[in-house]
Amino acid sequence: MHTHMYNAGMQVEWSPAKARANLEKHGVAFSEAATALSDDWALTRDLAANQN
Repeated sequence: MHTHMYNAGMQVEWSPAKARANLEKHGVAFSEAATALSDDWALTRDLAANQN
């Protein structure tokens, strides 16, 4: 896993209709999910490096 600081100045936009549909289908609001994108300490994995 690697840490990446790639979110500086990022803005997130979404469609209100898609946000409602996502909340109903998955139980996750886009506004809550967007907080993961602003986490400076988020861990990511390079999936290509893990494939055989």
